[in-house]
Amino acid sequence: GPQPVLCFVALQAYPVLLGIPGSHGGAEVQQVLLARALVERGHRVSLVSFEHGGPADMTRDGIRVVSVLKWSWGFPGTRFFPRVWQLWRAMERAGGAVYLYQCASPLIGIVAAFCRTRRRKFIFQTASVNDVDGGYPRRANPRDRWLYRLGIRWADGIIVQAEEHRRLLAERCGRDSFVIMNGHPLPPRPAGPGPGRFVLWVGMVRAVKGPRRFFELARLLPDTRFVLVGGNDIEPDYMASVEREAATIPNVELRGFQPRSKVLEILGEALCLVNTSDHEGFPNTFIEAWSVGVPVISLRNDPDGVVRRRGLGEVAESLPEMAEGIVRMAGSPELRAQLFERCRSYCESEHDIARVIEKYEDAFRAVTNPAAARRE
Repeated sequence: GPQPVLCFVALQAYPVLLGIPGSHGGAEVQQVLLARALVERGHRVSLVSFEHGGPADMTRDGIRVVSVLKWSWGFPGTRFFPRVWQLWRAMERAGGAVYLYQCASPLIGIVAAFCRTRRRKFIFQTASVNDVDGGYPRRANPRDRWLYRLGIRWADGIIVQAEEHRRLLAERCGRDSFVIMNGHPLPPRPAGPGPGRFVLWVGMVRAVKGPRRFFELARLLPDTRFVLVGGNDIEPDYMASVEREAATIPNVELRGFQPRSKVLEILGEALCLVNTSDHEGFPNTFIEAWSVGVPVISLRNDPDGVVRRRGLGEVAESLPEMAEGIVRMAGSPELRAQLFERCRSYCESEHDIARVIEKYEDAFRAVTNPAAARRE
């Protein structure tokens, strides 16, 4: 018969797919990249997303997009069941044999329950170390915590982004998982390091991502240019306060939300990408930077220790230490040439979507035909 449909429940993915500004993060970008790559390999793919003013059912890049009414997050008491019902109806229309959902939230349980009652397969993907280290259930309300745990228990398969996450999940939930790194279509290999005109920060402008720490860093190096790329249309007040602060620092420039192709272009001109988040999964921005040979200087975040282990930049414990790293990098063309080589080569071996997609296909086979997968 025809290929079974793989369905991504990626509620903020609509804008990514259409290349319009929206409040999506790395997880949605990753799901759209994956969906496109799966279509190219002959799979049938659908995606359930909040609507963004387009048709309720359309096909884009070979991906069928089924949209569900936009609800403002938070599920106050009465709206919970009608919304779940809406989401289930959209999932039914999407006709998946396997459903994928990424990020810790009560929706894990809701998507899992749909799959359980309809005899479909469910794969949960983590998006951050918070999804596996007990951070999410500690912060969630009792109902959401219950739904999250139910989802983890009922998932037919779980995909994590790092070995460290696999270990945490096994310890905390007694569940094994597939380790699959984020995959990206790699841009052509640049000839060598770019001009290194500025220090770059890319991400959704949220408090947890630490944009204000980036400004503190800029104040430490008044003669260096600092560029921030990203927006936030969910919290306009926060965004406005960040814009106000940026306006007071002469060496900081805000460039707002930019589509991925533009981000790669801007990265090509950067000295390094900095990360100032409270915590991270495996940031897509790191992979995008490395794909064009640009190193990362990160404040304490080092997914699976890869930055230190593979020499893909620096991991600093404080802002002054980050500033020292920036000065060192800017002052040494030899260091920049070495970093360029290591970053791009690492990306080619670990994050090329052509390789990553095969690991997904193995995971799909394992959940749809567990007996055959065990025999291999």
